[in-house]
Amino acid sequence: MLKSLSLQRGTFGELFDPKDNALTLSRFLLAIAVVASHSFPLGHISFSEPLVHLSRGQIDAGALAVDGFFILSGILITRSYESTKNFLSFAWRRALRILPAFWASLALVALVFAPLAWVHEHHTFASYWSITQDSPWHYLSSNALININQWNIGHLLSGTPFAKSGAVTAWNGSLWTLIYEVKCYVIVGVLGFLGLFLLFAKAYSRGAGTYTGIEAVSNGIQVMREPRVHTAKKTMVYLATSLAITAAGILLCYLL
Repeated sequence: MLKSLSLQRGTFGELFDPKDNALTLSRFLLAIAVVASHSFPLGHISFSEPLVHLSRGQIDAGALAVDGFFILSGILITRSYESTKNFLSFAWRRALRILPAFWASLALVALVFAPLAWVHEHHTFASYWSITQDSPWHYLSSNALININQWNIGHLLSGTPFAKSGAVTAWNGSLWTLIYEVKCYVIVGVLGFLGLFLLFAKAYSRGAGTYTGIEAVSNGIQVMREPRVHTAKKTMVYLATSLAITAAGILLCYLL
């Protein structure tokens, strides 16, 4: 666990214990939130999840959990680079962290789950390997480098309630986040290599809270008063003004 912050003073990096913390539990709870959130549209449940109602349609638990994943990943990725101080070593460790499990998940879908679904829908196994459009082999090759170019195999699962609702049918829809995570790896590695990492990390950590306000405005456009775009722009102006006043006040207090 984190050492008692109320009893000890220091930076987060100084107080954080890499071997005794609750990050694994936090990620597990975030994963549960994603699964629970996705179960509503996937199961074609007639009502929305509780957080959608509580936030009046501004956000759902899945989106909030994904944001949490990116925050935790930022902490761990930064620590990973600081422990190596070498771009090539950092890239190799990140590749070993992501690629083997990613490739295994692709193979599991193409060679196990999709064939079983094909047999269930078409009552034959042999024709699965001769699919010409969205074939299993193309699924493996086109997705091998993280960026997902083919979500489905042979139009499977098209009879599910989720597919009938007009949504994109995907065997593993959560893989969309990986390409963004890899891009973050590249950014961290490049900034670290250029010696600018600490400067940007400190600036970002002080201004990252603004993303919460930006996301809240973008997610809440549908519930804003007409004309919605104009109302959203005014809201962003108010948000930027209040942030500027707050930052100026903090700076003034620091100088005094």
